[in-house]
Formats: sequence, C-alpha cells, structure tokens
Amino acid sequence: MAVSTVWFDGQFWVLTLEICADDGDLHATQLPLGPEPSQPELYELMNSRGNELLIRALRSPAVTTSSCSSKAASPKRASRKAANSERRPSTASQDALRLERDESAPARRRERRVRSYKEREEIRQKRRKRAHQKHRGH
Repeated sequence: MAVSTVWFDGQFWVLTLEICADDGDLHATQLPLGPEPSQPELYELMNSRGNELLIRALRSPAVTTSSCSSKAASPKRASRKAANSERRPSTASQDALRLERDESAPARRRERRVRSYKEREEIRQKRRKRAHQKHRGH
C-alpha cells in the first residue's frame, strides 16, 4: 500500500511517499516541491515521476513497524466482528433453511425479471395506445 502526503515544512512544500511492504516494512522518500502545487500539477508529477519515486522509496532503508502490518479497523467494523465471533453456531434446521433459500434464489430472480418485463411491456402498450388515440384526435 502506498500513501502520498503533501505538507509544508516551514520553507518548502514536500511530497512524502510511504510504501508498506507485505512483510510489514515501511519504505519512504521525500521530494521537495517548492511553491504550493495545485491538483493538476500533482497529477502531472505523479504521472511523469511516479515510477522514479516508487523505486527511490523501495531502495530506501526499511523500518519495521506495526502500523504497516495490520490495517486499522473502524470501530463499527470491530464491534461487528466481535458480535459475529460471539454468535453460537447455527443449528441444523437453520442451516437447512439457509440452503433452501439459497437454492430458490435463482428461481425467484427469474420470476421477478419476467414479472418486471411484463409490467414494463404493459405500461409501454398503454402509452402507445394513448399516443395513437391522441394522434387520431380522439
């Protein structure tokens, strides 16, 4: 995962590129930008010198950190995960009902599609009939 940040160091605007490797190592590089860059300028910079920055960052010394190895979970996600882990295993009847529901899903989808098509055709026919009557002056 790569993260780029633009910040002001007191004298220049600086682009910092951080790369979290799969093994939990953090590689980083900085590029002084001078005056404050606009969004199009940053886009052009990343298009023209993005590969060079990535290579420079990957060649830099690695720092092992725990923030790279684990993704920060949102509080809601963490609470959902905790609630799911506390659930009791489902019973055989619940499993059977779930399987039945899963097996009947394609048939329900097909029926819903056919019903929707028929309703759309009916509406279309009514519109055509109304337009035809208006055209005839009735």
